[in-house]
Amino acid sequence: MTYQNKINGIDAEKTLIDMLNKEGICKHINTWFDILFNDTIKIEVKSCQLAVQNGDKYKRIGRFKFTDPYNLKLIRKEKDCYIAFFLRIRKDIHFLGIIEGYKIPNKQHITLTGLYNLQLMNLAEFIDKIYYEIKPTSI
Repeated sequence: MTYQNKINGIDAEKTLIDMLNKEGICKHINTWFDILFNDTIKIEVKSCQLAVQNGDKYKRIGRFKFTDPYNLKLIRKEKDCYIAFFLRIRKDIHFLGIIEGYKIPNKQHITLTGLYNLQLMNLAEFIDKIYYEIKPTSI
């Protein structure tokens, strides 16, 4: 991972923290997950570029990479773990959506097309799901 990719990944994390702080308490953790939301929800942030250089002449569509197989296993297994996806186009960062960790395939890479097939939640759907599952209903 280059230094520039690391900076872009941190920018995506900061963007999500800013988005979530309007809805609850958000902490930057950066262990095997990146963000802790409301002290119970673990969120891993993944970002990729729209297109990357693939050799001298060719470009290919970006993909999201899980570098550590152990972390991927934890994300897929852990309760209340989500993955947020961001797309970087030049200097712009775009939120694509968020999904429960257990729903992602057990692969090192996820392409943008593969991400489309996962049916991501938007931020409003995520917030509704979190508060519906965490807060007990009163009778």
